Formats: sequence, C-alpha cells, structure tokens
Amino acid sequence: MDNDLALKIYIKARATPKVVAAFAERWEFDKILIYCKQVDYTLDYLFLLQTILWTNPQGAVNFALMMSQMEGGCPVDYNTITDVFLQRNLIHEETAFLLDVLKPNLPEHGYL
Repeated sequence: MDNDLALKIYIKARATPKVVAAFAERWEFDKILIYCKQVDYTLDYLFLLQTILWTNPQGAVNFALMMSQMEGGCPVDYNTITDVFLQRNLIHEETAFLLDVLKPNLPEHGYL
C-alpha cells in the first residue's frame, strides 16, 4: 500500500531487483542507475526498458536517452532500442529517441 515504505524495506533488505522495480514504478530512472552503481549490481537494461515501455512509453524514451548518455557508452545498441520501440509501433517515441541520439551526425550511426 505504501510505496515509500516498501522501497525503504527493499533497500534495507538489499533486495536489489525489488529496489530497481520500485524506482521504475516511481519513474525515478536516474536513481536506478545511481543505486545499481552503488551496490555493484549488473542491470539488465534491455529488460528494464521493455518493462518501462509497457506502462510509460515517454518514460521509456527518457530512460533510453539516459542510457545513451552513460559513461562508457550506451549499454544497449541504438538499433536494438529502436527495434524495441518499433515492435510496439511507437513511431513517435522512436523518432524522439533517434532525433536526440543522432544529433552528433556520426558516420557510425549512418545505418539508423
């Protein structure tokens, strides 16, 4: 019933997958990345993107854009992210993602 209390309990119990799910439900995607880095948890970014996409397509775009700006590069290939949006016929969300990540106009993104 109380999402804040549940999140506190999950953090204290070190139930990392539950913590990630709780942050995703609250649309606090930046906190997911920070938390996973703190506890040294390897996140399945593609699965999380697909999960967010079911309930919040715009949030999925924001999460995909956050991934694209991560240190060391995006953990999921841009082509894969694009396919995830296209599989659900989310053309507007896919276009918003591509317009942002393709701004540098790099030759290696020519296929997109």
